[in-house]
Amino acid sequence: MKIKNGTEFNYNLYPKALTFDLPYDMGSIMHYHQGDFSVDGNLTMVPLDPLYDLSVGIGQFGMTFRDIYMLNSFYCMGRVWILSRNMNPDFKIRCLHTL
Repeated sequence: MKIKNGTEFNYNLYPKALTFDLPYDMGSIMHYHQGDFSVDGNLTMVPLDPLYDLSVGIGQFGMTFRDIYMLNSFYCMGRVWILSRNMNPDFKIRCLHTL
């Protein structure tokens, strides 16, 4: 595996990261793709469980349930968090007060 110089920090482990007690989400919109930062086009990360091979970094297609749950937990503090387009091409992010 050859990683571009200066990008090695992207593979640092952060065991005390704030996860809201959710399991690791390889499909997260925030997860790198398997070949990101590669010098030669080969994979830079491979899941230990091959069942996840096709889900690493698929967040490019949208947010996962865990992505939304984490945002809700962090920013809305118990209120409902939504994405809304409502006839507007720009995403609007807002927290709704629960009833």
